[in-house]
Amino acid sequence: MQNTSIQKFLNREKELSILINLIESSSSEFIVVYGRRRIGKTMLIRELEKNVEVYIVYIVGRRETEKLLLERLGRVCARVFGDEFLVHGGFSTWDQFFRYIASKAKRDPVILVFDEFPDMVYSSPQLPSVLREYWDNLFVNRLLKIIVIGSSISMMKKLLMSRESILYGRRTFELKVKPLDIVNTSLFLKGRSFNDIIRYYAVVGGTPAYLEIASRYSIRELIDYSITKGSILYEDGFTVVSSEVEEPRIHYAVLSMLSKGYRRLGAIANRLGVRLNILHKYMGLLKLLDIVCERRNLIGKGRYYYIADPYHSWWSIGVYENIDLLEKGIKKSVYNKLLEELDNIVSVTTIPIITEQLLHYTLPQGNLENAGFILHKDIEFDYVLKYGDKYVIVESKWSDLSSREAERIAYSALGKAYALKLNNPKIIVVARTIDNREEYYSSNKNYVLTTFNTLYKYSTIHNQKYLIE
Repeated sequence: MQNTSIQKFLNREKELSILINLIESSSSEFIVVYGRRRIGKTMLIRELEKNVEVYIVYIVGRRETEKLLLERLGRVCARVFGDEFLVHGGFSTWDQFFRYIASKAKRDPVILVFDEFPDMVYSSPQLPSVLREYWDNLFVNRLLKIIVIGSSISMMKKLLMSRESILYGRRTFELKVKPLDIVNTSLFLKGRSFNDIIRYYAVVGGTPAYLEIASRYSIRELIDYSITKGSILYEDGFTVVSSEVEEPRIHYAVLSMLSKGYRRLGAIANRLGVRLNILHKYMGLLKLLDIVCERRNLIGKGRYYYIADPYHSWWSIGVYENIDLLEKGIKKSVYNKLLEELDNIVSVTTIPIITEQLLHYTLPQGNLENAGFILHKDIEFDYVLKYGDKYVIVESKWSDLSSREAERIAYSALGKAYALKLNNPKIIVVARTIDNREEYYSSNKNYVLTTFNTLYKYSTIHNQKYLIE
């Protein structure tokens, strides 16, 4: 268990460094930290506690009365400041609590952490207005940092970031904690080949809590666990969305369409029988949750959508589409089908995502102007990067190719690029293996032939070596 915690920390070094710098600044800070459940927000604060020498008043919101909440705050402050008077008495009002914190922050640095802030507001609706009053007045020029954390992204936006919010304009920094990419995911799954790590990623995505579970299982065991009623991987597909909206059915259906390869809004709207303008609203929430992303056409109109965290594709295919069987405890046929189709699922749902992630590490980013897809004159490229007057076209295949087959793919892509009159095209072909090798690299002036494993190795080089200069 301890090793897993260390790995979570290693994957959040950038976020931790940001928080440490804010805590060590000379000014007061009102920091908003938000992200989906199980994404690692609380772990981040625990690591922060180990790296700063200040008083930290940490309280987790839960659905309780305001009286009980203030009493708990009293016990927390008694422990943090060694104040025996508060052990039994606690605080009776927010004014008492905030004045107490202000008095402590007058002499020593204090961090006040409200974890699951929306639940605290549920317990005490007046909290935002009281907090604003003290932040605007008494907390000025105090050695105080406030960190407000929440898992309900829509509620955090409503309470802290929308113009209608009582606390609008008070935050000094906003940190959204996102799922991990494939490179950081690999730290949870040491000892496995990178191609197997890709298969794990297709099932659990980049959520640290899911990766901790995955690290205990073989891929077969993980698939079985993921479709077992009551397991985290089974239930969270429902709760992640339902915790944000009152009516999640259309959101589930949208994810199901995306997991099946539908990418354009018009096609999804027609399939679901939903008006296009309504569908934009549903997509907006899924993008806010970092579940869905979009790419735009670089030389034409339009954009397409895809599921950015593979877990939600897997859940849609494995659980949502088989809910009638799984709710009755009938899972053997579902398990066998998922196991048989695993690599097909990886190819459709995961390879486009990790290709983009790996190329972020292995291609220069400084002069990158745009990235997206191309669909024009019946020619389609799923992923294209534009560098000034040069286009890099990526063909990724979750298959085992010979070098001759990879070359044919590259020359076919070159021919299409010339037909579209793209300037200075460079083709990258990425495969599972080439000539039965998981590590492979070959290049000339027109193309690069390589594998996902090789891209991963490039991604972990500290002295950056780019795939294409």
